[in-house]
Order: sequence, then C-alpha cells, then structure tokens
Amino acid sequence: MTTQYVIFTDLDGSLLDHYDYSWTAASDALNAAKNHNIPIVINTSKTRSEVKTLHSELQLEHSPYVVENGSAIIFPSINSDLLVHIKSHSQYQLLNDQHIYVLGENRADLCQWLNLIKESQPFKFESYQDWTTEQLMDKTGLTRAKAIESQKKEFSEPFQWFDTDDNLEKFIKLAEEKGYSILKGGRFFHLQGAITKASAVHFFKQYQSLLYPKASALNFIALGDSHNDVDMLNHADLAICIKSPVNKFPQVDNQAVIYSEDCGPKGWNKEILNFLRNVKF
Repeated sequence: MTTQYVIFTDLDGSLLDHYDYSWTAASDALNAAKNHNIPIVINTSKTRSEVKTLHSELQLEHSPYVVENGSAIIFPSINSDLLVHIKSHSQYQLLNDQHIYVLGENRADLCQWLNLIKESQPFKFESYQDWTTEQLMDKTGLTRAKAIESQKKEFSEPFQWFDTDDNLEKFIKLAEEKGYSILKGGRFFHLQGAITKASAVHFFKQYQSLLYPKASALNFIALGDSHNDVDMLNHADLAICIKSPVNKFPQVDNQAVIYSEDCGPKGWNKEILNFLRNVKF
C-alpha cells in the first residue's frame, strides 16, 4: 500500500512567527518534507493575495492552498481529471489563471449583513472595512505591502469585538441563523460562511483519487495554534498543536495529538522533523 502523507498547516503563529511573520526557523523541516515528496498545503485565514506571495517564497508554487479559514481552495496547477470534475460545479471559478473552488460566502454579502447588524443592534465592534491600511498595520505589525494584501478579503470579514461576552453570544447566534459562522483566530474574530478549515480536509479526502492518483491512502498531518484550527486538527490523522506566545493550546478531541515545546516556526520545525524520523518511506 502506498500512503501519501499530506501536511496541512496554519500560518500565523504556526509556520509563521506570531510577531515578525518569519518562517525561516522552519526551513529544515520544510526542505525535508519536500525531499520526501510530502505536499505542504497552507490552510490559513489569510487572503489569496497574501498566500500567493508567500507561496513563491516557500517554493510551493504547484501545491494547492486554502484561504480565509476554509472558504476557498486555490489550485495554481491542477491535473486534467480533477479539473474536469470541479469545473462542472457552481463553486468553480477561474480568476487570474488560478483555479478556485469556493466553499464559503462572498465577502460583499457578509459585509452587507454586518452593516445591517450595526444599524439594528447596539453591539460594539469594528471590522476590516472600517480600518485604513495604517490602522491595520498598527493592529497587526504588518508592513504596508502585506497589510494591503491582507485587506483583499474575498470570502470573510475579520473583526475586533469590544463588547461583552453575552453580546458576543447573541451576535454569534444571529450569524448562525443567517447561515454564517464566526471563528476566533489569533488576533481577530472572522465572520464567514458555515465552513471551517476542516472543510478543505474533507474535500481532499473526497477527491483523493483525483488529487493523488498514485496513492492508495492519504495520511493527513495538521498543524495549528488557534481556536480556528480546531476542526482541522480534529479531522487529521495526526494533530500537532503549536505552542503560542499569546494564547493557550487549542482544545482538540483528536486522540493522535502532539503539543510542541517551542512556539511558532521553531516548534513547527522540530515536530515535523520528529515525525519524518519515525516514518518509513
């Protein structure tokens, strides 16, 4: 039996350092995974624009990636059998030579609903649409170029909550009644469709014969550090919870779970190298 290992990874606070967004501490593990032909699938709250730039830096140009907490899967390159299949679905889009399979909602619809809530409810919050580039830079520590890329949300709307926990519960209930969901990330809450990062994992499992036709089985390793990673971690064959300098470990139900001793990319590097040492290829 040929098992294809696939790494699904969160970015901020996991593969990327929480403070400076650097991935260099994970270089050894990234190279080792590539040498073993293990695909690395980014699964992040970041935008398509942000990940496209990072993809090039990480030399992952041909790997699919997932943006905005499971909202869409991007295929920079795609085999003909999978393309024929997904092109028959209404979720398929071709934008700027990128094949996109949308699992979530359109940001314009999310913002329209959010603005109606602002008018009808006394909730105290601010979202991406309220902030200038400079304000987002102050809130995140991103450079101007990275902040502009981050503002190009297509399928979600991040926000900061300044109200009570009780009102947050009311807000979440209103979103769920609308058919939306709210996830808590490392810095922001995210209003989006009724999906999570696990939605992409389910897609890969459903279409594994088209994605990896030479493999008889898939084995998923997932890495994350925040609440919005929990579903992805729970649906992996191995969950690796990355230590955060600002948050507690995410609470997962997966019995196959590892907790890193080090934070961010340093922890990512150590745990992936440990995993690779114990796998027979």
